Amino acid sequence: MISTSKITLILLIIVLGDLAHATFTNVPAPPKRPGHFRTKAELKQYLQKLHEYHSILGRWRVRRHSDEQPFLSSSNNDLFKFFDINHDHIITKSEFNRRLNSSNENIQ
Repeated sequence: MISTSKITLILLIIVLGDLAHATFTNVPAPPKRPGHFRTKAELKQYLQKLHEYHSILGRWRVRRHSDEQPFLSSSNNDLFKFFDINHDHIITKSEFNRRLNSSNENIQ
């Protein structure tokens, strides 16, 4: 049988290893959101940085099961691509409204 001191030592090593890993993992801070966006380029840049941030932090949460539902594996870009009708990487108010109206027509 393993002695209590050996079990304690093993648990201590595991906890210290986990603490060292958490301490030295280089996780970036989330991007700072400006009070308001002056141009479309500023909004695009902020959304790109936000996407990168969530891509880095969200990797470990991705499930890799064969029985996974399709909506769980879709990326956040799918919603953006859905609303970006002319594929210029900017969602205008008219694009947004057109998609909402076409979705409402499909429901009725």
